[in-house]
Amino acid sequence: MHSLKRAALAGAAIMAAWSIGARAQECPPPSQPPPPSSRPAHPGSPPPVPACVNEAKHTETCRHGEIARFNADVETFNQRINEFNKGAGAYIDALNLWVASVSAYSRCGVDKINASVPHR
Repeated sequence: MHSLKRAALAGAAIMAAWSIGARAQECPPPSQPPPPSSRPAHPGSPPPVPACVNEAKHTETCRHGEIARFNADVETFNQRINEFNKGAGAYIDALNLWVASVSAYSRCGVDKINASVPHR
């Protein structure tokens, strides 16, 4: 009778271990993080103000077309910054989705462990 009881307990332990393993597999794995290559590169610094501009006095002694070239460079820089901001937003959104999936996976694993612990 004693060996029968041991066999029953061993069988129950194996079933419990299998059950815990099976339930642990129910947790969906987290997604992959966004690849570093999807992180946008910052376009750098804005174009320098031409030396012919006195910002303190709000005056300029620029040659014809120099201010127009500077303004065009500023417009180009602003377009690059806008593109960077859109790309950075998308990259941050992808990172946040990845963090949420890792958190959900972790929470699920903890819940599975807690569910396997007998309550007294």
